[in-house]
Amino acid sequence: MQFQFSCPRTSQQNGKSERMLHTINNLIRTLLFQAHIPPSYWVEALNMAAHLLNILPSTAINNEIPFTKLYNQTPTYEHLRVFGCLCYPHADVSHKLEPRSTPCIFLGYPANHRGYRCLDLASNKIIISKHVWFDEDVFPFGNVTSSNKPTYDFLPPIQTTTNVPTTEPFVQHMDEPNNPITPHPTTPPTSPPQSDTPPSHSSTPIPPQPDTPLSHSSTPIPTSAQTQSHA
Repeated sequence: MQFQFSCPRTSQQNGKSERMLHTINNLIRTLLFQAHIPPSYWVEALNMAAHLLNILPSTAINNEIPFTKLYNQTPTYEHLRVFGCLCYPHADVSHKLEPRSTPCIFLGYPANHRGYRCLDLASNKIIISKHVWFDEDVFPFGNVTSSNKPTYDFLPPIQTTTNVPTTEPFVQHMDEPNNPITPHPTTPPTSPPQSDTPPSHSSTPIPPQPDTPLSHSSTPIPTSAQTQSHA
């Protein structure tokens, strides 16, 4: 017997394993979404998916059942129930007037017992019982987490190293011209002083002054009378 390993980062060499993982992941997602169960219960869905695949026909072994190939007997299907449905397991009580059961959620089958695994909604504990009454049309997690977004607390948070400044006095985009930014004055502008004496009003209108033409040189231009006298 010789063992062969796939090369690093070459999942295509593990075709059978990758296809089986893809099938299991699809079944886990289906179980969680159909029962409105949070992703934190993915381990319970994985156990349920493995149990279903072991008692169903597989094309990898010519449509035979893995359970039959291993134990040489046909599996039974009477114990199958809808994953995540409402159930009422029989509870041991210490007083006659105490309730005989409590509402729970069906989470699969235990590995070492012939019974059912039920999650108590009040105490958040797992109850293993053989005598369970099922309501396969009701999914309690759908009423509890319908308005809440699923959380992935079992995954490590993503660390970000981006440093964002707390204060940014001036912001200039890259597509804008690089113009100097003039800060606003901190003191308000002063108003011109007002005199206490009221302005004087004269009854005689002041005639408008004629516009004086501007001369380009300081030398005065001689007139025609002055030119004749010099002649």
